Amino acid sequence: MISLVIPLHNESRFFDTLIKDIKEALGEQQDELEIVVVDDGSKDDTWEAVQQADIGAIRLKGVRFSRNFGKEAAIYAGLSEANGNPVIVMDGDGQHPPSLLPEMLRKWQSGALVVEAVKSRRPLEPLWKKICTAFFYFIFRYATGLDLRASTDFKLLDRRVVDAYLELPERNRFFRGLTKWFNFPSAAILFEPAQRTTGETSWSLRHLVSFAWNSIVSFSVWPLRMLMAGGLAGIGASLLLLLQTLYCKFSGRAEPGFSTVIILQLLLGSAILFGLGVVGEYISKIYEEVKMRPLYVVLERFEKQAR
Repeated sequence: MISLVIPLHNESRFFDTLIKDIKEALGEQQDELEIVVVDDGSKDDTWEAVQQADIGAIRLKGVRFSRNFGKEAAIYAGLSEANGNPVIVMDGDGQHPPSLLPEMLRKWQSGALVVEAVKSRRPLEPLWKKICTAFFYFIFRYATGLDLRASTDFKLLDRRVVDAYLELPERNRFFRGLTKWFNFPSAAILFEPAQRTTGETSWSLRHLVSFAWNSIVSFSVWPLRMLMAGGLAGIGASLLLLLQTLYCKFSGRAEPGFSTVIILQLLLGSAILFGLGVVGEYISKIYEEVKMRPLYVVLERFEKQAR
């Protein structure tokens, strides 16, 4: 059985078309298909659209969260509910083309444990978003050694990969990074993301910055090491300034005033506050881990068997 995991958030307008496209892409293989839909606290009629969908020969399983817990939690829930081998994760907004599914299955049958759909180009986006995306990938690659450029959440995972992912004890997860970190035998398929025909993305600048920061902090201690490097650089600059001050003092060229002292206090004070903020972020992640709250709360479930 093939499992298809689809996280949804306010995407009722895409679901019927998505199911139709999946049927067309898989043809007779849809008899072996299980779709696991996770409604991540949608405010529209997404849950009703899922329940009323014409699935034909497909097995449909639905999980509805009590509120929005985020895409990472939705992916984890979908993988936990999926019973098939392989398991394919894809978005429900129509930007991940179901037409790639047969090719992904062929790559898996050829021995790849992870088959990743990679963007050959990015869709039309504002300039600020392209710059922020490129900067995030640069920082993430520098901090972790993992290159996620053009990577997406549209992936096929062998059952062994799914089990390894579910066994990870951590709660702050980054699906794209962790599947790369496993370093299982993989293959890639290029695709061009479809343009949105209706609606707008729910990923605002604030959400994107928060997602990028959480991904880096949960995956690397690089920010802490940068703080230590900044501290060493500050010590070096202070020693140079000390030598310069002593030279001026003994050569009789020292000028009265506290400008240098004030500037140093402002710089060091700001650096200390920034450092405390970064350390606080890591402490907050530790706090979230030790609380052991569930990643999500299920409000409702349903299953619809194939006809």
